[in-house]
Amino acid sequence: MVSSGCRSGHELAAFNLAYQLDVGQGFPSDEKDAFQWYQVAAEKGIASAQCNLGAMYAQGRGTALDESVGVEWYNKAAEQGLAEAQYNLGITLKELGQVDAAIKCYEDTLAIKHAYPNVHNNLGNIFLERSQLDDAVDHFEWAVAYKPEFEMAHNNLGTALLEIDQVD
Repeated sequence: MVSSGCRSGHELAAFNLAYQLDVGQGFPSDEKDAFQWYQVAAEKGIASAQCNLGAMYAQGRGTALDESVGVEWYNKAAEQGLAEAQYNLGITLKELGQVDAAIKCYEDTLAIKHAYPNVHNNLGNIFLERSQLDDAVDHFEWAVAYKPEFEMAHNNLGTALLEIDQVD
């Protein structure tokens, strides 16, 4: 049972408990309790809790699916400079069909943390879909450079290169 409040200074404890419940670390996995503890920590301003709460809303885990509320929580965490929140915001906005806003989120993520292969891969895919092949290749190359074992990025890079006839 989750208490309705959290004593000052215990926000990180609430986040840690939420995470453990979310992933089943030390406790049986319980998404509903995890959701409630993330909410306690998120309301106290813990950026990682805000990001994870956003994910729970965006995915309908532990609560009803509500992508718009997920976006709000991602924004709060992103405003604190959390790259993962900015990245998740980009994913959600793309899924909602807001591709230009997603690109901006991904670019903002890279401004925080350039060595983020998944962001480069996602941007590459958007540019590939838009036939902006040079930009797609650049991002796929960054993804592969940062994570050489990233098979999907290698495959996407090959696809983009084939489209611009640069494969030997």
